Amino acid sequence: MSSITKFLSSIPAVVFLIIGVFWVLQPGIMAENFGMVLSSGLGLSSQIGDLGSYFVSSALMIFYGIYTNNTRWFYPPILIMLLTALFRTLSTLLHDAPFAADMIGSEILFSGILIYAIYSSREVK
Repeated sequence: MSSITKFLSSIPAVVFLIIGVFWVLQPGIMAENFGMVLSSGLGLSSQIGDLGSYFVSSALMIFYGIYTNNTRWFYPPILIMLLTALFRTLSTLLHDAPFAADMIGSEILFSGILIYAIYSSREVK
């Protein structure tokens, strides 16, 4: 994997790591940023646990793929992001939720960066 590819791939990983850590440390701010109301009780545990782990685990997989030069580790975060974009879109179509264009756009952009890294690494070999 080239230095440029490693750098580009690290962008979503850093963003996800920051978001995941902030879900643990500042869940009220993160809930607001995601257009949510911060839950209480078991709902709070679910918001912090589910969303924190979503972002941190994706970041760790990407970092590990960069560290080992093994872009196979990029596939799970790509799948998670593209399914998130799909489900956000379905929430609009099926449940009249507001269309989250900025979030969907970033999920597609970050997936595209990782897909680019996978394919550019194949050409180098």
